Amino acid sequence: MNMKKLILICGLALLLVGSVSTVSAGWFDFLEGNTTEHNFGNFSMNVPKNATFNETVEPNGLDAIKALAVKYFDGAVNITFADPKWKDPQYAEFLHPAWGNDQYSLVVEYINCSEDNITFDNVAEKLYPNSKEVNKTEDTAYYTYSDFNQTVSVKNHENKSLVIVRSNDTGLVNQMSDSLHFK
Repeated sequence: MNMKKLILICGLALLLVGSVSTVSAGWFDFLEGNTTEHNFGNFSMNVPKNATFNETVEPNGLDAIKALAVKYFDGAVNITFADPKWKDPQYAEFLHPAWGNDQYSLVVEYINCSEDNITFDNVAEKLYPNSKEVNKTEDTAYYTYSDFNQTVSVKNHENKSLVIVRSNDTGLVNQMSDSLHFK
């Protein structure tokens, strides 16, 4: 009978050590509730609880910046993305909305495919020309963007819109992309 108790105690000790190791390795981070759902308008996703986002704009590629400069600024333009003037509808064909968070080196972008002339198939070419495709399925693509040492996730919604998440933290990009819900 003492042998059975010893085996049971050893088994429980191993279970306890394994559980502590698993929790400390971050496998059960979802139990901590370290994310919260954030509404971005056309979509929502889980973001870090303490993250705040500044709404900005991003260009629809280098060609869009050149066309914007020629059409409105006599060939030269310097875009300070946080400048509210860029939200003017007259610039909509050249720019798309984005939300930035410096703490996590994080940018979330929303592409309306018909307005922005960007598709799931050409998004990397237009926006991230020095990127390398890591994985691509029917509705999700992952890239490494060497210009900024970032991971980029692109989620396709019925070929009508795209949501891009990019950051230096690959785990954060994956977590946010997995929680994305289009409206």
